[in-house]
Order: sequence, then structure tokens, then C-alpha cells
Amino acid sequence: MKHKMIDGNNVSYVVSELSDSDAVEWDRYVDQHPEGTLFHKFAWASLIKEVLHQKPRYLKAQNSAGNIVGVLPLVNLKSVVFGNFLVSMPYFNYGGVLADSEEVASVLVNASTDIADKLNVSHVQYRCSSECMTESFPVAKHKVNMILDLPESQDALGKSIGSKRRSQIKRPIREGVSHKIGGRELIDDFYEVFCINMRDLGTPVYSKKLFESIFDTFPDNTNIFGHIKCYRTGTKKTNLTFGTKKPRGARTI
Repeated sequence: MKHKMIDGNNVSYVVSELSDSDAVEWDRYVDQHPEGTLFHKFAWASLIKEVLHQKPRYLKAQNSAGNIVGVLPLVNLKSVVFGNFLVSMPYFNYGGVLADSEEVASVLVNASTDIADKLNVSHVQYRCSSECMTESFPVAKHKVNMILDLPESQDALGKSIGSKRRSQIKRPIREGVSHKIGGRELIDDFYEVFCINMRDLGTPVYSKKLFESIFDTFPDNTNIFGHIKCYRTGTKKTNLTFGTKKPRGARTI
């Protein structure tokens, strides 16, 4: 797919689907964009295709000089339960359009709409971390991201959260809860807890291969966070959370 599109200022761009040869330039653009996240990276396309068997439809916009001026990672999800739709990005809370201007963003959104019509999908979902769509698009508000800027010291954080929260935090410490941060060696423990929680929520469970592939693909950006409580009998109860780090070091859980 390759289309020449013109924005509202009569400037033309070429919009096309991603190829393997675009990987370096795509990631370079994501890294330099202020709204770029780990979840916009090129490598997710092949990971999702190979592990989850969903089809990526990654779009890039280029100017007359051939430089990338906008990207939109999309995946076509087909599910018996949820239907057929496009989403940027599935399985995560981050995605959406990255562009040099609102005009380029509109060009990419229009291109995604064209794909949606051809695939006969029910809708296109953009999971933006900030406002990235025009007011004409409906906005789902039943889910939100809550981000807290962390102060430089533990004491400053304690003061900022108030006495009630401090008391709630101190209780598990008194009861012997410890934490552990690890890597791939904790996958088996994590996956056991993950499956139990997904079962209790009535949610389909991802395969262990997904988490193994994330470690293989993003080894410098992936950790498992564990909370462990020892009981008097000597047994341990473990609660583990899978996390990936944004390029600037902030962790998303």
C-alpha cells in the first residue's frame, strides 16, 4: 500500500505500510519524538505477528524528501469475542499517532480509515497517552492512565502521600513482606500467579511465550517485580508483576 495524500495546507505526503528496511529509521523517529514510547517501536510488529498471530498494519508518512514525518502503529485484531477491529496498540495502554504536525497526524488517521474500510472492521481504536485526535472522534473515558511524578527522596514521597497511605504502606513491611526485582529467571513464578489472577477475573490468559518473547526482544527494558510474604510455617506467598520500562527509565506496570 502506498498513497499520495495532501493535507489542508496543500502539502503532499506519501503514506505507506512499514517494511523491514524501515526499522532503523522508524525507531529513530520514535526515539526523537517527545510522545514516543517503547510501545511504538518497530519490533512489536514481528513479535505480535509471530506470537499472537495478529496482523500488524504499521503506517509511515514521508515528506517530499523521503524523510519520515509521522508514524502510526496499527494491529488488526480478530476475535470471536470482541470482533474485528484495528487498534494502536493492543495489549498495552500506549500507542496512537506520532507526527511532526497536526496535518501529518490527520493524513495518517485518514489512511488508517481507508484501511479500516477495506478490511470492513467495526472501528479503529487509538490508545494515546495524551490528546492526539480531533474533537470529532468519540472518546472512551472508562479507562484512564494515572501518572505520578516521583520526588528525589523516599521521605519526600512519604510526606506527599499523606498519613493514611503511609500507614497502609508500613503495615505489609511490619508483616514481613519483601520485594524482589528480577528478570527472565522469574518468569515461571510470575506466570503461575498471572494465570491465577486472570482466571479469577474471567480473562483469557496470554501464553508464556509472549512474556519470554518480550524479554528476548527488549532485554534492557523489561523486569519482573515481586512481593513476597513469609509465613510462620516457612511457606512463601508471591505476588509478581511484569513490567517494561519506557526509554527514559520510568516504569509502566
